[in-house]
Amino acid sequence: MTDKQLNGLRVAILATDGFEEAELLEPRKALDAAGAKTTVIAPKSGKIQGMKPMRNHKKLPWTLPSITQTPPI
Repeated sequence: MTDKQLNGLRVAILATDGFEEAELLEPRKALDAAGAKTTVIAPKSGKIQGMKPMRNHKKLPWTLPSITQTPPI
């Protein structure tokens, strides 16, 4: 998907505590490479805790926007 097939498309990625790091980061990289603008959204603002498989939990430095605001259409 490197030919920017998704140019201009906005994609919301929903995540919460306990997500598997690769299941968030790899699809996001692919979407970004295809030209999409991605935003991670969580049920709380601040940081969410992700984990790597077969390892201890790892706190990832996500600063997330508040989801109480409705984006303009």
